[in-house]
Amino acid sequence: MLKLLTHHWRQLRPLAIAIAAILALLAWSHLGADSSPVNPKAIETPVQARQAQETTESPSGLQAFNRGTDRASRAWQASQQASSPEDWHQVVQYWTEALAAMQSVPVTAPERAFAQKKVQEYLHNADFALQRAENSGNRLPYPTFNSLVLDEQFALYRAYVATLGAPDILIIGSSRGLQGLDAKRLQFDLNGRGFSGVRVFNFSINGATAQVVNLLLRDILTPEQLPKVMIWADGSRAFNSGRDDRTFSRIRNSPGYQRLRNNGSRDSEVPVILSRRDIDSNGFQVVRDRFNPQTYFQQFPPVPGDYDRDYANFNLGGVQGNAVNRVIEFCQGRNIPLIFVNLPLTNEYLDATRRRYERQFQEFLQQQTQQSRVWVRDLSAQWRDRPDFFADPSHLNREGASAVAQRLAQDSQLPWPEPSK
Repeated sequence: MLKLLTHHWRQLRPLAIAIAAILALLAWSHLGADSSPVNPKAIETPVQARQAQETTESPSGLQAFNRGTDRASRAWQASQQASSPEDWHQVVQYWTEALAAMQSVPVTAPERAFAQKKVQEYLHNADFALQRAENSGNRLPYPTFNSLVLDEQFALYRAYVATLGAPDILIIGSSRGLQGLDAKRLQFDLNGRGFSGVRVFNFSINGATAQVVNLLLRDILTPEQLPKVMIWADGSRAFNSGRDDRTFSRIRNSPGYQRLRNNGSRDSEVPVILSRRDIDSNGFQVVRDRFNPQTYFQQFPPVPGDYDRDYANFNLGGVQGNAVNRVIEFCQGRNIPLIFVNLPLTNEYLDATRRRYERQFQEFLQQQTQQSRVWVRDLSAQWRDRPDFFADPSHLNREGASAVAQRLAQDSQLPWPEPSK
């Protein structure tokens, strides 16, 4: 067990710590001062017995410490019989209650240093239990869409809407949008500009094309799940009808999509237990990698634009162009302003071939502005000399995604919504 916990501590990601901290704060609010241990004699140590006689020194510190060991004992006992995801989540709950109690030991209390060591141990244990919950619960209670990211985004979004209601702003797009526009940062900056209470969610999906976005809006989301404003954050590759649209084909032929088409059942299933720790609670994929041209291409040889399958037979009409028109029609029919954001690319990515296609895409976006009354923000030339904003030549990292969010939030010409009541 110790080896397992040590291994998982090395693998512990910041999101797991954040989850534990949030749960701890929530759990602490439910702890009572008179909470009694399950079996005090079974868990009392000689140190605790001696400290129990020294309550005059720091009764509050000792009380919190004992409460923490009580919850830790419950966590250990529950872990011995845990088998289902629900069992393991209860173990996580106990460990986070233990964390909250230990963290509440006053800084001036003599128990503080020992309590902080316990906090570190309990973090290890909570993460181990959380991963066991995920490993025992990685099953879909509804048929898969043949896309792991869509499966999880679908479950997360339904849970988000059930908890908070539909977001005011919904971000859609492919992996470039998924990790290229930080929903929480956009939400924070808009609130700072006076749009108090505005909520933002990123429902982008790896490999999403215009056809996938159209399918998502028309066939997967319900009317109650639609936002006030839509941001389509992506780039030219998602609009190319000459490429093989494998993501769209997999989703359209998936068991999950067939169920929705056959009986429209969206709300009767229980959401899937999430396992992607790099996707935050607002659907944004947090990527910390930094693109370094000097080392990146030693591991991943560059692919010239002439041989890039994403640009094969480049054509902005066809099935993808038709899907764009349908998305615009969908949004306008429901009075949902649509904002196109052409995301940044690096100089290393933009060889002569790709630059030519990018110019065609920019012209395409301008046509949409003139003909369809949509908003276009072309950021493709922004930060081309800032590799630290990118995870790879064509995808932003969290710093770049934050910069995009800040840039958009400062744009007073965009149709930002009033917050939901």
